[in-house]
Amino acid sequence: GGGGGGAAVAQRIPERARWVEELGAALEAAEEARRGEVESALVEMVSGMVAVAALSEGEIERLLEKEALALNTSILQNRRAYAD
Repeated sequence: GGGGGGAAVAQRIPERARWVEELGAALEAAEEARRGEVESALVEMVSGMVAVAALSEGEIERLLEKEALALNTSILQNRRAYAD
């Protein structure tokens, strides 16, 4: 017997798929917000460094590129982790 249980499970599949999709969208939004905050902080940091002339403009640009690459790498790693 027991044919009724499968229908209940089948009804939950679209609900769970929608939940996973919503979670993915929320994670994506959080990553974008984090990216915005980090980029803003980096711009502020660069402005401060230029103002006090702690580093040359070329050194500051290289530092900024390094930080931007690290941020993008982190975001890509997080996206892979969310996909798994």
